[in-house]
Amino acid sequence: MSQGFTNALTLPLPVASGGTGVANSNWTAGSLTFSPTTQGIVGTTTNNNASAGYVGELIFSEVFNTSPVTLTSTVTANVTSITITAGDWDVFGQIQYSPASLSTRLGYRTAGFNTVSATLNDALYRATDYTNLLTGIPLSLGAVVPTIRYTVASSTTIYLTVNASFDTAGLSAFGAIYARRIR
Repeated sequence: MSQGFTNALTLPLPVASGGTGVANSNWTAGSLTFSPTTQGIVGTTTNNNASAGYVGELIFSEVFNTSPVTLTSTVTANVTSITITAGDWDVFGQIQYSPASLSTRLGYRTAGFNTVSATLNDALYRATDYTNLLTGIPLSLGAVVPTIRYTVASSTTIYLTVNASFDTAGLSAFGAIYARRIR
């Protein structure tokens, strides 16, 4: 078992030998490398992706401006969603709003993540703008949705949700949600 290790591997004594035991006996030394410099797990040194279930795994969904979600004023809607598996995840993303015309009058715009469909999360974790824009606005307005940590015991759907107030000229939204397994 010392093959591949540059430092000694110290394990607790088994309970039968008067020790506290080992919390997890599923050791696979061939697939896990630790850095003696950083004392952490070594990441990839090539342009590949972390496999499902491994630290660094990325799950994402992107909705582009070619197929935006049409919004109804003051009604919360889902732009997209992902399903994360059991583990510890950082979820992050961005939202873009696209007015139907330059004459669209906008009030507030807010976006966030939630495990409940078409429902806004705690205001602390939302991207919100209360600026009242009248006419001559840009073709799209965007915001980064704050990162939020999800620690889940089973597969869980995370929604990118939006809510906005606007006049009858119309508004649509598109964006992306990403989840990175952090442990």
